[in-house]
Amino acid sequence: MNKKLFCFIACVNNEELYKESLFYISRLEIPQGYSIECRAIRYANAITAGYNLAMKESDAKYKIYMHQDISILNKRFLYDLLEIFKNDDSIGMVGIVGSVDIPDSGTVWDSLQGLGCFYSGDSRSTTLMGYPQNKKMYGNAMLIDGVMMATQYDLPWREDIIDNWHFYDASQCCEFLRKGYKIFVPN
Repeated sequence: MNKKLFCFIACVNNEELYKESLFYISRLEIPQGYSIECRAIRYANAITAGYNLAMKESDAKYKIYMHQDISILNKRFLYDLLEIFKNDDSIGMVGIVGSVDIPDSGTVWDSLQGLGCFYSGDSRSTTLMGYPQNKKMYGNAMLIDGVMMATQYDLPWREDIIDNWHFYDASQCCEFLRKGYKIFVPN
């Protein structure tokens, strides 16, 4: 395990969206002594299969599983992620939107106790998504949305039960919780 490496992982089927995502990754400030790599998985049968393949191929301690169309605006994202993981080694996974409960639907967006927010849109229109109305928008979560899931420990993605493009995030959260790790949504 390379403790000084961040790996950005995305399942890709739209090269233009992914190219823009890579542009924002290239603008990130990288902590001294650390490096980054990007792994695009193409033609995956399921997101869990794609993520497992990339996880096995990379020896990075820190893996950021993300949708192909994510633009990371916070240039100090890697510093912030390191601070969270180094301050509490029981935190196994970090997301940008989550919930403190597990709604019956299994999706973060149906929670009344949501955490976090992000911008969604394009150059014509942008919308704030998530839970900006909450007084406490950050903290420990039971679920995070799969738009971005950063980990410091490798746990296999359950491709034996999730063989499509849905509920992979809820499934992985359950795996981390089952192993005793915390899930966190930062401020």
